[in-house]
Amino acid sequence: MKILKIRYDGIGLFESGLEVDLTATDRVTDPDQVIRLYRNISTQKVISIIGINATGKTTVLRLINMALDIVLDNVGLENISIPAGIVKDGTILTVYFFKKGTFYKLISTIGLRSETENVNTKETDYYFKEEKVYSKLKSTVTAKDQLFDFTVATEEIVRSSIEEKNTFLKDQDSIISAITMNEKVNHFDMIMDTNFNVLWTKGIAKTEFVSLFDHSIQRISVEKDKGSVMFKNSQEEITWDNLLDINNTLSSGTIKGINLLEKANQAMKSGGYLIVDEIENHMHKKLVQTIIRFFLDPNVNKNGAALIFSTHYAEIIDTIQRKDSINILRKTPDFSLEMFKYSDKVNRNDLKKSEVYLSNLIEGTSPSYEDIQTVRNYLCQ
Repeated sequence: MKILKIRYDGIGLFESGLEVDLTATDRVTDPDQVIRLYRNISTQKVISIIGINATGKTTVLRLINMALDIVLDNVGLENISIPAGIVKDGTILTVYFFKKGTFYKLISTIGLRSETENVNTKETDYYFKEEKVYSKLKSTVTAKDQLFDFTVATEEIVRSSIEEKNTFLKDQDSIISAITMNEKVNHFDMIMDTNFNVLWTKGIAKTEFVSLFDHSIQRISVEKDKGSVMFKNSQEEITWDNLLDINNTLSSGTIKGINLLEKANQAMKSGGYLIVDEIENHMHKKLVQTIIRFFLDPNVNKNGAALIFSTHYAEIIDTIQRKDSINILRKTPDFSLEMFKYSDKVNRNDLKKSEVYLSNLIEGTSPSYEDIQTVRNYLCQ
């Protein structure tokens, strides 16, 4: 099962809606760079989201994660970290996906019983107002431009039609579970890890993962909230009774790196999804590039897992060959947000992506000269 596209309409900040296209829209010259589904339809192994500060990168990742929670994990809305104030009463979530020779389209209209915008209280009550699921056989799709056209499709399920008959259907659970509940595609996110860097591994951390980030460590062991570290040049273990204390022993990069590789390994086993916010945080650029290349390597990523990450650093996107797997976030003149593919703005392959981005050739991708001068003038006083 593969997610093809996620779209939100009627959400705050994104005046024209938010669309995350996971398919390969450019021509495929290197099949190792994508996941081939059917004929000339492929999905991306790596999806990057780049933007300057305050352009909504974390929000976009949370919205992607929300859609995957609903479709892949069948999690109820009451158990999802929903971006309150962004997802509103009447927000429409549309998800296209491919499963066992069939293309599906889910349209979910989300309701909000309370105007409270604090997702940490029970007062905020999101639910599904209405949902519809459409399907069409893959044989009906002979070209890319037909992929998302469901004007001629079978109406599989309508929520309002089954709610009257099924008293066991909670209004916070999506009807899509009837189609995806037996799928074993896992997804993992490291959105919280951006500001809360704690070692989540349990048991003895894999030596191969540890050595990539710190050769001096012989063993790391974690049991519940306790753990220990043994260095190669020492005969004594360093122990701690609180997971937060490990930050006094291990570098932030080592902690994040082990977490990232553990989750990447799990995602790759099921051909799932890994979402990472600010992938460059705490990590050397070479190590970030190495992890990206693991996902692009068919000998490593054997089941077609996808890495979805955000970054501030344009140099990282030079690692990515495909222009259509790079998404750019920026503010519009009226201060709403928009996201589009790099390939929508730049046709040439010979240009270095980071230089295009940093040069502000695509307007809104770098701080303005005027803003920089304003700060400079203030500091000069």
